[in-house]
Amino acid sequence: MPADPLAGAAGTRADASGLRGRVPPAQQRVPCLSDSEVQALAAMGRQMEEAMACPQDMEWCIGPNREIFLLQARPETVWSQMTSVS
Repeated sequence: MPADPLAGAAGTRADASGLRGRVPPAQQRVPCLSDSEVQALAAMGRQMEEAMACPQDMEWCIGPNREIFLLQARPETVWSQMTSVS
């Protein structure tokens, strides 16, 4: 465990202010995104890839009213360059 147990350790999360705190054990296995949010993010990724004509490394956040914000996007440079190993 890191010296600061609130610095991204398992069982912690950031709240809307960006501060980290302990997550109650009953909530530690509860998904933080709904199925519809995951689908919306996947659609956003497909739209960005089509618009920019290449895979994108995207940063996003969920707002206080569960709206999705795209913070920035840039060409993805690692996974798209890898070759498959058979």
